[in-house]
Amino acid sequence: MSPATSGAGGRTEHQFHFGATLPIGPVPAGTNVLVEGASVDGTDRLLDQLLTTGRSPGEAAVLVSTDGAPQPSRRQFREADNVGLVCCGVNADETVPDEVIAASVASPGDLTGIGIQFSKTADAVSVGGGSVRVGVDSISTLLMYVEDARSVFRFVHAFTGRIAAMNGLGLFVVDPDAHDDRTMAMVRGPFDGRIQLRTGESGPELRASGFGGQPSDWQPFDL
Repeated sequence: MSPATSGAGGRTEHQFHFGATLPIGPVPAGTNVLVEGASVDGTDRLLDQLLTTGRSPGEAAVLVSTDGAPQPSRRQFREADNVGLVCCGVNADETVPDEVIAASVASPGDLTGIGIQFSKTADAVSVGGGSVRVGVDSISTLLMYVEDARSVFRFVHAFTGRIAAMNGLGLFVVDPDAHDDRTMAMVRGPFDGRIQLRTGESGPELRASGFGGQPSDWQPFDL
């Protein structure tokens, strides 16, 4: 499977793949996706899969964890190669395995600090200019910590713009049940598409929309 396609004028454009474990087709570089679902349905494990599964050689991943360091249950991310982590509210040096490049931010409410530490971490893991998958878990936590919701919306808009400019892949989690319709409409604004997650009768299901080549109905998968 080739990680690239030929664009206009013969330009090579990277695509992000997810292997056979997820029912999601290739996603073009520069795409930002909103991952909608409740944590009880497994958004953390789905995000780990999106960040680490099907990566081509040279691809890196950075997770911005707004709830501190990822728990040991997030083994798929913690044990992946070429990953970086920005921990909010904890000292990363004390909680993160040595092989993971990590940085700390005092609080999820420090949006400027998150942006600065993300840039440093992304530079550290993307040696040689390789493409980067970026996960933010979650926007809902940012909205809890930042008094002015508009500041969060501006931050997300700027962050997604930065990811698009670096030809990365942005994956931002939000719990739609935690916010009203007006808030969700504003949150969805900067994104190219979304992945919805739910627990169906036979287990976890997802539905992708807004970016090309994706199945439009609910698809079962393994977390």
